[in-house]
Amino acid sequence: MMEDDQLRLHENLFNFIYQNDTEAVRVSMELVQMLHVWDDLIDKDVKISNQEINAAFVAALCEISGSWLWDANAAALARVAFLKWQTANYFEANSADENQKLMSFVFRAGFIDLFYYFAYKMYGMEWVQHVGPAIASWYGEDFAEYEREFWG
Repeated sequence: MMEDDQLRLHENLFNFIYQNDTEAVRVSMELVQMLHVWDDLIDKDVKISNQEINAAFVAALCEISGSWLWDANAAALARVAFLKWQTANYFEANSADENQKLMSFVFRAGFIDLFYYFAYKMYGMEWVQHVGPAIASWYGEDFAEYEREFWG
């Protein structure tokens, strides 16, 4: 379960990048929470409740995919993000060299491309160029912490 302060940070960012559009904020929040549960299930480092698992599947199958924001382009970006995430998992499990460690760190953030895409779809290229640094900064995972988690 994500902490309330993390949820508020996500919501504040999404309100900014989507100019308070409730549908875009809702879909993005559901996407973040679904990805969080997915990661915890794969890593097996946090116990996930049945309620959280059910909410993640409902979000994925009904809420996110049912939004007007979710189209063939978003689905293609999600597929690429998933494939990059799998590549990161491979590198992490197979004694990656320094370059592969850096690549896997970046690959794990692939799903943020969806937030760029949603903002682009809603407001165009100039707006995304304006909010792009905020989106990238929001990811917030620290490379040194990531490296310790996977390679000690």
